Amino acid sequence: MTGDIVIASFRICYFTNAPSAQLDAFAVKCAIEENIVQQFGKSGEGFQFSIVDFSEDSQTGFLQALRKDHRKILACAVLINEIDSTSCCIRILKVGSNVKELSA
Repeated sequence: MTGDIVIASFRICYFTNAPSAQLDAFAVKCAIEENIVQQFGKSGEGFQFSIVDFSEDSQTGFLQALRKDHRKILACAVLINEIDSTSCCIRILKVGSNVKELSA
């Protein structure tokens, strides 16, 4: 991914007290990609983003996206209410242009 990058920290929040399965970065990315295509059709297939430093223990990670697409991608992420048949949502914690901004 080249260009101006925006980084957002996020957490997976479950709708039940005990999640049936711990999600991984691949499942989160697939769910967001699927929702982007549902919301934007073929034009959404060109959105570039990645999930990095995802912790399966804490269910937190970072979403990196091109600045030109990041708002649409984050909007699609927060609309999710199920990943791999697990009732959950993605809560965006902080958005910045680099990791130092996120930890401040």
